[in-house]
Amino acid sequence: MKRILKIVSYAIFIGFSYLFIFAVLVYKVHQPLPTDLSYDVSTFKTTASGETYAYLVEERYHALEVRLALIEKAQETIDVSYYAMHPNQSRDIFYGALLEAAERDVMVRIIVDGFIEGGVFGDREIVDALIAHENITFSYYEPVNLLRPYAIQNRLHDKLLLIDDQYGLTGGRNIGDRYFMDLDDSRDMVHDRDVLIFGLDHHETVITMREYFDTLFNSRYSAVQTARTSSNNDEIAENLRAIYRDYVKDYDFTAIENTILNGAILVNRATFIHSPLNRMQKHPVVLETMLALAEDYDTVFVQSPYVILDRAMREMFNDYDDKTITILTNNWINNPNIFAVSGYMRIRNDLAATTDLYEYYGEIGIHSKTILMGSDISVIGSFNIDPRSAFLSTESMIVIYSETFTSHMYDTVDTYIADSYRVDASGDYIEQDGSVPSEASRLRKIAVRITMGLTWFFDEML
Repeated sequence: MKRILKIVSYAIFIGFSYLFIFAVLVYKVHQPLPTDLSYDVSTFKTTASGETYAYLVEERYHALEVRLALIEKAQETIDVSYYAMHPNQSRDIFYGALLEAAERDVMVRIIVDGFIEGGVFGDREIVDALIAHENITFSYYEPVNLLRPYAIQNRLHDKLLLIDDQYGLTGGRNIGDRYFMDLDDSRDMVHDRDVLIFGLDHHETVITMREYFDTLFNSRYSAVQTARTSSNNDEIAENLRAIYRDYVKDYDFTAIENTILNGAILVNRATFIHSPLNRMQKHPVVLETMLALAEDYDTVFVQSPYVILDRAMREMFNDYDDKTITILTNNWINNPNIFAVSGYMRIRNDLAATTDLYEYYGEIGIHSKTILMGSDISVIGSFNIDPRSAFLSTESMIVIYSETFTSHMYDTVDTYIADSYRVDASGDYIEQDGSVPSEASRLRKIAVRITMGLTWFFDEML
């Protein structure tokens, strides 16, 4: 027995060391790969030839309504890309809607992250029921392969819903109840944000989004799945469709569509940008593009659920000390992502000394990713201000050129600022209406300090 335990212990040690070296340490020496992908930011502030509409999707229930209305409206194609499909009611409703569309001969393509959905967290029976339908194709992006441990950091983080080359929805939301529904525990919910870009017919921005989706779906990192034969496929599919039909039985899709049309803002241009596709560290195209665009502005507002700057990112930000930068992020006391908190706390005081740093203290945390520049640029998408978004994950954003839309965005983010506290250079909160938040518990402080020590060496992966 002792011999067996010894062999098992050695096997565990060797396996852990293998993964640690080739999935973690290798990123300490690897440099971002060169890329031909780049963007001319001067084109972002020109007026597009056709009419471009942007519709802000902020409210949680409405975010699901919009998705279902778009799917219901689809006549030819639906393309779906998400990091995570949480196994709960929203996912089942969403999948049921896609199955209903497929029954109308709409061609549906779905790509999800292969680590989250293709691993132990995925629901293979549901996937089999979807791809058993002749009009649905399903792919995992970079499924886990122990022979390629270095690829485990190459994650899909885009959130895209594309309809008929006419409607393109993107933002920070994955598919799950925490993004769309009220839950018993508010800590399980998040505020998030999407933007819908569309035209009166096929739209050039949405076509660009679909072309990126084509590249993503057809890349060598994408593994198209084949349905396993199962007697349950038809039953599961019909159950998903029944869940969807029951949920929307009182929906008035025409009214939802009219709400979108009446609330949409005619903008000058909407430009879609994305990161390159490669394993290991990517060239930080999205971040470089944002910094280049910001050069012409004196004021910049950034909203991100996490703010983490590794050494490479700090070097990129060195030229922006003369700007007025406002940052809104989650507070470190209640943020459940303690690994992200550990990276944030290392730079928190420096951020507060060089920017107007606000920490959000609303009942529900924020997951939105937004950048506003001056009075006419709004950027919304999947990009967090952290090394993982800058160098590792697939990311995409919509850059909207419009004073009207950007004014609307400032009004929206001001509602979050009202529930936030500003941090001073010493890390203390500045009083707002005569009050400051309660101090963190001793246990929280200890947990954060320990985690800061554990993650100090691995900022690149936070």
